[in-house]
Amino acid sequence: MRKMICLMSGILMLAGCSGNNVGKAEQDLNGEKVSAVVEMDGNQIASISIDETTQGISKKEKKENYGLKKYSSIDKEWYEQIAFLEEYLMEHGSDAISFDEQGRAQNTDVLSGCTISIEKYVDVFEEAKADAME
Repeated sequence: MRKMICLMSGILMLAGCSGNNVGKAEQDLNGEKVSAVVEMDGNQIASISIDETTQGISKKEKKENYGLKKYSSIDKEWYEQIAFLEEYLMEHGSDAISFDEQGRAQNTDVLSGCTISIEKYVDVFEEAKADAME
């Protein structure tokens, strides 16, 4: 009987620890795979990871070799801008972000750290978040 109680207590403890849900989403856009993973802790976003791969190569993995920094008006590489976007989405969500016709944010608080076209990343983030909340 004592073993059964210990076993049941262990199962209940594990069930209580599994409160985080992970959602994933992916879109294939002209040979580029845009993906997002969102981890939710209840109704709060615990973590976000957004990436884009072309021919199986991740932009995050390329780091400085991607080469965006020399063209960036804010002197930031792609992975730095996407990290800013991930942090922004964790803190503020996506509801207040508006986009221009090229998919760039029109909000100055977003543009201060992320000048790339982000609409497709925000769309995939929203899909992953919805998946995590199911």
